[in-house]
Amino acid sequence: MENLKETLAVLPKEPGVYIYRNAEKTVIYVGKAVDLSRRVRQYFQREDAVGKKTVRLVAEINSIETIPTTSEFDALLLEAKLIRQYMPKYN
Repeated sequence: MENLKETLAVLPKEPGVYIYRNAEKTVIYVGKAVDLSRRVRQYFQREDAVGKKTVRLVAEINSIETIPTTSEFDALLLEAKLIRQYMPKYN
């Protein structure tokens, strides 16, 4: 979890795509955000603030990758492409 805390501390405040991977480095979720920092941090709020599926997802997250984009629209297109490519468990 220490690596995740470090990653959360340096997330960009710009549009883009975030990719969650499990311990085996398998992509388990791909999402888009207008503000990557704010959106990714939401997953790590109190457990009673998110649904059961999200709690299971967060428990499996081992690493976070972000890909900044120039706009929210570009993030939407990239998210769709990556979901088709990886077919993540939680998407």
